Amino acid sequence: MRYIYSMILFICSILAFYLSTRMFYNKNYKKPMHRAFSVTAFGSGLWSLGYAGMLYFDEVKKFMTCRAFGMFGLFLFIIAAQVMIQLLVGYKGKKYYIIYTESVLAAFVLFLVLKRGSVTHVLTPNGIVTAFVSQWTSLIYTGFTILIALVFVAMSIHLMTKKHRKSVRAFGRNLLVVEIIIVFGMMIDTVLPALGMNLNIPASTMIQFIGLEIVYRTLHMSERNKISIRNLTGYIYDSMKSPIFVFDQYHHLIIANKFGKEAISLQSDGEMEGFDFWKEVFQSEPPKAIDQCKTTLEMEQYYEKGGIYCHLYIDPLFDEYKDYVGYLMMASDTTAYYKHTKELEEAKNEAMKANKAKSVFLANMSHEIRTPMNSILGFSELGLQDNIDEKAKGYLEDIHGSAENLLGVINDILDFSKIESGKMELVNSAYDTTELFKDVERVMSMHASKKGLKFVSEINPNIPRVLNGDRVKVRAVLINLLNNAVKYTKEGSVTLKVDYEMLSQTEEDIAKKKRYMEMKVQVVDTGIGIRKEELPKVFESFQRVDQATNRNTEGTGLGLSITKGFVELMQGTLEVDSVYGEGSVFRGSFVQEVLDETPIAQKEEASQKAKKQNIQLKNVRILSVDDNKVNLKLVRAFLGKCGGIITDASSGEEAIRLCKENTFDVIFMDQMMPEMDGVEAMQRIRELGGIYEKGGACKIIALTANAIEGTREELMSQGFDEYLAKPMNFDALNERLSKLLPEDIWEM
Repeated sequence: MRYIYSMILFICSILAFYLSTRMFYNKNYKKPMHRAFSVTAFGSGLWSLGYAGMLYFDEVKKFMTCRAFGMFGLFLFIIAAQVMIQLLVGYKGKKYYIIYTESVLAAFVLFLVLKRGSVTHVLTPNGIVTAFVSQWTSLIYTGFTILIALVFVAMSIHLMTKKHRKSVRAFGRNLLVVEIIIVFGMMIDTVLPALGMNLNIPASTMIQFIGLEIVYRTLHMSERNKISIRNLTGYIYDSMKSPIFVFDQYHHLIIANKFGKEAISLQSDGEMEGFDFWKEVFQSEPPKAIDQCKTTLEMEQYYEKGGIYCHLYIDPLFDEYKDYVGYLMMASDTTAYYKHTKELEEAKNEAMKANKAKSVFLANMSHEIRTPMNSILGFSELGLQDNIDEKAKGYLEDIHGSAENLLGVINDILDFSKIESGKMELVNSAYDTTELFKDVERVMSMHASKKGLKFVSEINPNIPRVLNGDRVKVRAVLINLLNNAVKYTKEGSVTLKVDYEMLSQTEEDIAKKKRYMEMKVQVVDTGIGIRKEELPKVFESFQRVDQATNRNTEGTGLGLSITKGFVELMQGTLEVDSVYGEGSVFRGSFVQEVLDETPIAQKEEASQKAKKQNIQLKNVRILSVDDNKVNLKLVRAFLGKCGGIITDASSGEEAIRLCKENTFDVIFMDQMMPEMDGVEAMQRIRELGGIYEKGGACKIIALTANAIEGTREELMSQGFDEYLAKPMNFDALNERLSKLLPEDIWEM
């Protein structure tokens, strides 16, 4: 039997060394506790190997050598195991006193049992049997062994107390089982021999390996239950609140986490076999894009059974050979987001409808108000050109001035609406600064003179002559600021100062050969001024400062707000300084592109507007189309001053018939007419070909009361040659006709 026992112990030693090495070199077990187990297992291996040799050899010298190895391994096992337990609990410093004490005792006992002459040995059929020479040595060894066993039991019970976490308590229970087994083995090979009953069975040595294996498995399970790189994926997979599914390359569902199973009403993994995921859940075939994706693919699907909108994240899976083996899908419930988005979309559509309705309303309002205004302003201007008595002329001037004021209010409301809705855009084109400033000086000289004010213009003569920008808005900024100054100045003067500064070129500007300048405008008046506390309100909409004093002053309170909007649209700023009772200074600056750096000519001081001659036409045949008889009469009166041969048409159908029967050089076409509007009539006339086709000799000019931003561009894109806004005036009429007609058929 002793050879069988020897072989069993040898195998135990090999396994113990294996466990020691495996724990030591495993990259996931690098804690001091794991190192202590490696030493414990190594001690177990020495213990088992030494006792295997004691059973195997009959020679005393070899026997004693193996006994020394075995005893050293035994004591190493005892001390290392207790260090491991202390590390598991987390004891440090002074709490190692048990280990220190036992280590000293162990060294002393080891010295006693291994010193020469401490034991006698007798060869028997079961091998060499030893006995301690000194009874005290035997008692000390036996007592030390029992003490160690009791300490292990006490430590096991301590580990099982509630103050430790569950994994440590589980370790304590397993350790107690190990101790009970080892104590049983010690009764056989340690206690009984001390009582004279030597069975020569290495029970504790063999049983301790079983205990070692239990401890190893307990540590291994403990580590598996801790967060690590190896098990982190599992924790995430099981704890994710979103459904997760794994499919093979044939779109078969093979894995689903807890929430995934709940989402598709599966009770167990077994139900996934044969479950057609895509048809059952999304009532569709698997998208072909999945088989072609190389990176994360995102898509939207609707789970009809659950009434859930899903956003799917799909990642392809590859094996170690980079072959496609399937894909992982994570689903998120986007129902609330989808409904919110849908609500926003509906709200956006409603807002767009409302905005469109607002635009239609503004266009209709502009048309309906401007149409009668066209007659009032047009006929009053015609009347002022006739030779009438001073009293009648005064009446007409009052009518004309009031109509212009009303037109200004209408324009302010339209401009404010466009700025407020964000639809105001710049319409840039080349313009002559000389003509711009002359125009502003002419208009403002007349306004200032009516109030008995002196108008002064100080414009830097070196300002570049040709700029690229929105001339209409630049003019509006100057006119609005000057009108505001004239309005609130009772006596004294209004001064316009214009300067400029060339801006540094960026690399992009140099590449595109562009130059920019900052136009600097100042309007200085000697008016009533603005109180300091009311300065912040100057540029606010519908605000008028010092209303008690200025309640009789005309205006909507929108002019400066609109002006500031125009300036900011041109990348500029507008500010004001004022002293109440002395006057105000408005300072504005904005950017314009320079096309021609030639300076404008030195100007003489602005004078009142000289009477301008109307254009004179030479046998020019004109067709006037409008459903409003008053407008037809007005156009005939305006063009009659110019000497044109005029034919009237009251509808689009009549205009087409007249164009088929006659030839015309110019057609004035009203945009908004019943049954057939001006756009359709123009296009039908274009289809006649010949002189009427686009670019032909006949020019078609749109007459419209629509002053909404972009009207001119829209009409031109539809096929008109030019555009005249109502109310008509001679300046605009002269400009359009001289631009469109050959020079040999008109003169000024």
